[in-house]
Amino acid sequence: MTRQRYNALEHIGRSVWGSRYSKDGLFAMLTCYFDEAGGDDQKWMIVAGYVSSVTQWETFESDWRIALSKYDVPYLHMKELAHFKGPFLKWKKESGTRARFLSTAADIINSNVLFGISVTVHYKDFEYANRQYDLTSMVSSPYALAGRSCIAEANVVRGKTVSGSLDMEYIFERGGPDAGGLVNAVMKITPTLPVPIFKPSRNWNGQRGVVPLQASDYLAYEISKYVIDHQKYKRGERFPRMSLGALTATNVHRRFWNLERLRALCDRMGVKKRGMVG
Repeated sequence: MTRQRYNALEHIGRSVWGSRYSKDGLFAMLTCYFDEAGGDDQKWMIVAGYVSSVTQWETFESDWRIALSKYDVPYLHMKELAHFKGPFLKWKKESGTRARFLSTAADIINSNVLFGISVTVHYKDFEYANRQYDLTSMVSSPYALAGRSCIAEANVVRGKTVSGSLDMEYIFERGGPDAGGLVNAVMKITPTLPVPIFKPSRNWNGQRGVVPLQASDYLAYEISKYVIDHQKYKRGERFPRMSLGALTATNVHRRFWNLERLRALCDRMGVKKRGMVG
């Protein structure tokens, strides 16, 4: 018997569709890539990323690898890049190289994605809502809520943006603060949603990095910086980063979970109220 051999894309398609698999269907498939930024020490949790077709992501990855090679860096990781750490240390004394690299990265993103998604949760609002309601019995953390909301929002925007019914898969950066909570959230909150996949954005422990997650890292980091410094922008003490402005050519659909919306979610889902309010 001749053993059939499939490439990586065919494997994904056959895993999703089974006997309904076809190459035409595969290349119409949409994939979402999400990463997180912020944390309880920064008061905010942001999960953000991009949605595009398999064929567009293929083009993105090719262009991205060319850009990485041109600038002689192995990957984009914003925490390292922003502080000239790791492979970006050599740019500390090179005026303008970091800015040019981010501009190139933004051009590649804007040319290859359909739309972006960003969800922000304020930690104090989440904690206060959890004192009023048994919120964590439904969703265990701001990360789990933000991640689930990204999946839900991607489905809503897809219905308004892309004609026809296309399969989607949802890939999150491995190492998020509450992956198990995110999986539980998509399964417990009505309507239930597809279970996400977790992969690394860079080569890790023998596993090859998923390059499109680096675009999500860029977006999540820039939005987190904007949210954290928003009051300084309002007071004129600081101006929005040019690296964020470079990403505005792509429409990013944003959702913000404040206390009022968290309360409304708990009421809608029939979450038990607690005795403690203050």
